[in-house]
Amino acid sequence: MQLMERRKGNDRYKAGKYADALNHYVRAKSIVDLVQGLSQADQIEVISNKITVNCNIAAVHLATKDFGEAIKACDAALELDPECQKALSRRAKAYIGRHEYELASKDMEMLKDINFLSDEIPEIDSLMLKTKLADKKSEQSFRNMFK
Repeated sequence: MQLMERRKGNDRYKAGKYADALNHYVRAKSIVDLVQGLSQADQIEVISNKITVNCNIAAVHLATKDFGEAIKACDAALELDPECQKALSRRAKAYIGRHEYELASKDMEMLKDINFLSDEIPEIDSLMLKTKLADKKSEQSFRNMFK
């Protein structure tokens, strides 16, 4: 059931229907949160599904610029797997969205320590640079208003 909900969420996400996608992901999370594996291998699969659904929820929140909720979803995934690259990269992007560059940099460093060849690193570096430049332009414009 949770996999079916997650797939529906993926389809809605790809279509840009973020509210619908979030509903499906939340349903999937509700299901997977109730599941206990009967064996160690089953429990590993359950944990993997919990991580994935939290990362999916974070992606929706990033797309809708709800950065605080994206961070919460990433934190939930990282509690289960502190080296989850998707959760680290998405949380870094959410921190950048909140202009919390030090926290984003910490996540970037962790991501680099785990996999310095990650495709996400250049994208996040570029996003941070663009956001910082936009901050500086806004700051300059604000200062010029009072000259």
